Amino acid sequence: MTRSEKSQVIEQLKEKFSESPYFYFADSSTLTVEQISKLRGLCFEKGIEVQVVKNTLAQKAMESVGDKAADFEEMYSALKGPT
Repeated sequence: MTRSEKSQVIEQLKEKFSESPYFYFADSSTLTVEQISKLRGLCFEKGIEVQVVKNTLAQKAMESVGDKAADFEEMYSALKGPT
């Protein structure tokens, strides 16, 4: 992933974090492909967006949100390993 692509992802995430009152981090590393596909399908039916991003990019996006950035600090510890 190029630096430009990373910047685009950070900006997209920043927008989503600032607009959405709720979001979740999940570890799907123990799920099978079938289970992940089923989860994605259920989320799609409910209008929930599922996105896989690098932990570091998610943290950088949260740090750059502005006023809400301090609210995200407690979540940084969750961004370790397969999240």
